[in-house]
Formats: sequence, C-alpha cells, structure tokens
Amino acid sequence: MIIQKPQIVDTEKTHRRKGGAFDVMGRVFRNVTEFVFQNSFLMRNRPGESLSSEEKSSETGRVNVKNTFEAYYTESDPDKINIIILGRKGNGLFRNTNLLELAARYQSSIGSKEGLTNGWLKMRVTRDDEDPAVDRSGVSVFDVGSVVETFNGISCQIVGQGPQGGVVISHVNNKDVNPNSSAATARIVVTENDISMYGLPTSASGLSAGSLYIRTLPPEAGGGKVIGIV
Repeated sequence: MIIQKPQIVDTEKTHRRKGGAFDVMGRVFRNVTEFVFQNSFLMRNRPGESLSSEEKSSETGRVNVKNTFEAYYTESDPDKINIIILGRKGNGLFRNTNLLELAARYQSSIGSKEGLTNGWLKMRVTRDDEDPAVDRSGVSVFDVGSVVETFNGISCQIVGQGPQGGVVISHVNNKDVNPNSSAATARIVVTENDISMYGLPTSASGLSAGSLYIRTLPPEAGGGKVIGIV
C-alpha cells in the first residue's frame, strides 16, 4: 500500500513529457509519504510538525524536528524475529556492497540546545520493551558539542549494560574463533566487577613504547606474574 499526501493542483511545466512512463511515475510518487508492505514492514517520511509530543521526547531534547524518516516492523511474533539487512541478501549472497556508510551531521548553530541528537550515531540493543530514551548500552559516535556547546571533536562511546553485560574488545586470527572465548588472540573484557586482559605478550621484546606485557617474576622475587609496560 502506498499512502500519498493530498494532491495539489499546479500547472504542468512545459518541458515535462506528458503521457510517458516517467511522467506517470512522477505523478504517483511525488507526494508519497509512506510505503506499507504486506509483511507489516513500513517506511515513512514525515515532516517534524506531524510528530506527537511523545515522539519528540523519546530522544533527549528532540524538539525542533524538520523531517523524520522511519523504517520498522509494525507487528511482532513472540516466537519469531524480524530482520532488516543492508548490504547483502539474507542468505549471505550478493555481498557486493563495498562501502556502507551511515553519517550524521553536527550542526553547531543547534549545539546542545536540542539535546543529544545533533551529530549523533547510535547502535544498540534494548531488552524487551525497555525505554530507548534511557537505555545507555551500545556504540555511539557523536560530536561532544552535542553535550556541551563549548566542546568540539568526535567521541566514540562503547557501553555495556545490565548485571551480566559488559564490553569486549577482541582480536581473532581466523573466522572460526569465538571472539568472546579464551581462544581469541587478544581480548579485553570490561564487566561490572573488573577489567580483564587476555593474550598479552609475555615479554617486552619487539614491543613499541607504551605497550603492556605479562612479566613472570623470578622465584627470589616471589614468583607469579605481573603486568609490565615498555
């Protein structure tokens, strides 16, 4: 189903081809605001003034909105999941997209007055029906001027959430290795209890300045292992 804006009668421009296929498509799509697919997937482009007060407050400070584009499923099955894939076919074939970019613009004239939605990219997972406005988990890339107008520069924030949550930074030497397991070549794990590092070098040989390594203490020094720094 295609939903359109109310048609506005205007004078056709003299250079427009009348009766051609492109002219017909132009007439159909020029006022389209919403695509609704049979499987409950919806794509919608709305002007900011059509947003309710609840929608404007769902993100911190989202007040002065010009336009909003939305793409989501309107229905959910408790025993099945909905998937949106960009850059490849669902079976893994046709992975011919060489660059997939998501970019947000920080507008200094807005600064932090609109809250944390100016120059901000977010990728996160919310549990069940958790309010996304207060969820702090996930990966965020943002201009810190969105927080305090006197700041500038880009910040990347990685946050785990929940009692069994955490943040893992991992390197694996082949695709078959689980990055969350001890088989990873190197792994840093941050949880609510501690910060753990696995796979550190066992000597300072060949390391650049500022590198960490695991140093084994001699028996006369009490034995055991400590973290050294080059």
